[in-house]
Amino acid sequence: QFGKQLYCCDKCICKVDCYVFLSLDISKHYSQKVSLEQEQPTITQKLETTNDCILSSIVALSNVTGKICTFFSNNLDFFTAPSVYSSKKGMGVIDPLSAECMLENKKKAAAYIKSLKKVCKYITVKLICVIS
Repeated sequence: QFGKQLYCCDKCICKVDCYVFLSLDISKHYSQKVSLEQEQPTITQKLETTNDCILSSIVALSNVTGKICTFFSNNLDFFTAPSVYSSKKGMGVIDPLSAECMLENKKKAAAYIKSLKKVCKYITVKLICVIS
């Protein structure tokens, strides 16, 4: 069980790390595109504003994915620890109702992370389409 948790967390960190490099690469290429467009005398204010907005969004995506990767890496012990709930002072297991509530919250958090994965994949595909 522990090995499986460690493998899953390691795989998740690796995927987020890939998003970091992908978003940095997208940012670099889009910046080059924007630079070329700004040299043209026919660029409109609307296009310039749109480019700035997209570029700042890509940079923000890159920063956030970097922070997520760092968070997972720094908390690997927590994510791979067995799901045993005890009081802060370690004086024994807490009551079953509280433990059930914590497990439910953990399931909700896992579902949320899974939904983020779908959204990130969708955003990545859309950004690649925009740049192409």
